[in-house]
Amino acid sequence: MKQINIPVHNFYIDWDANNRKDVEKAKLKYQQARREIREIVFTETDKPVPAFNPNDESYEVRKKAIKDTEFYLRAYDETGDQLVVWDSEDICETQDAFKLYQKCIDKGWRAYARGENGKNTKRIFGFDPTLEEIYFDEKKTIKEKLSKFVKTFREVHMTPRTRPGRR
Repeated sequence: MKQINIPVHNFYIDWDANNRKDVEKAKLKYQQARREIREIVFTETDKPVPAFNPNDESYEVRKKAIKDTEFYLRAYDETGDQLVVWDSEDICETQDAFKLYQKCIDKGWRAYARGENGKNTKRIFGFDPTLEEIYFDEKKTIKEKLSKFVKTFREVHMTPRTRPGRR
């Protein structure tokens, strides 16, 4: 099972060629995309970019191509956007993906699957190895929010409400 920390969908790298900081940030994004074996093309012509050139000012980074038998889980956590890819033809990788799914569910995270058009999402209640993309969002966990509230509530000291002149 491969772990890749990349955004799943296509994105653009834009920069101002006259701004040194912009160029450096764009170059770092370009290098990261190359390390992740992503397709990088010129925005206007759709031709592959052979090397980073500060004067180009714009590239499109395309999502990582996966085989028809590969699927992925995404988790948004403290490390960022974590993507775990597994091949459904490999039983061990599918079992590892199921274990990761169960681990996230045990944390109280909610699982969602992305629709075929890439925009619609639906909540899922069980591991389905045929779903193209399964992702989790820790921001929507009720269990963690409740436990944090209870811990905070313990630190609050209640004082009786009194009115002047009453005994």
